[in-house]
Amino acid sequence: NGNKRQALKIVERAMDDENLDEIGQAFFTKSRAQVHFAFGDLKNAQKDIRAASRVLTMDTEIFSLQAKIWVQQKRELDNAYEYAMVMVRQNPADVLAWDTMGCVVAEREGVDAALDILERVGEVAETCSSLFEHLGDMYAIKGDNTKAQDAYMRAIELADDGLVVVPHIERKIRKLK
Repeated sequence: NGNKRQALKIVERAMDDENLDEIGQAFFTKSRAQVHFAFGDLKNAQKDIRAASRVLTMDTEIFSLQAKIWVQQKRELDNAYEYAMVMVRQNPADVLAWDTMGCVVAEREGVDAALDILERVGEVAETCSSLFEHLGDMYAIKGDNTKAQDAYMRAIELADDGLVVVPHIERKIRKLK
């Protein structure tokens, strides 16, 4: 909904539950990392991902978030690519895996290579708002504002998955005009 403080408050309230075991705490720590990442706080996202990964060792959402953090930092791109490949190999039908791959490929190989991946997945995807935000970003870079706006609107439609911040996407749409 665009309110980081409110999102963190909800996650932290859940983390305060005395009945949560170590796995439950790690799950909510991972959720908090996603909130930090969605609002551009890479330092706290990284800290939470490290903590969650000590318990959730082979979690694909952690792999995805770690790869996207590295992409945002423009470092460890070979490792980010390997993480994305692990995800795709584990579950070739996982839209989040392909979204992660698209992000990594955009940084490593450029917009055209990423568009090739994201467009194909976007044709069949019915989930993963971040995939459509990234697809919109690629179209915007290429100057195709109509396709960018359509992709951003689809991301907003799917935003209940918590992977995007709607006000950020709305700003991107306004910049297209």
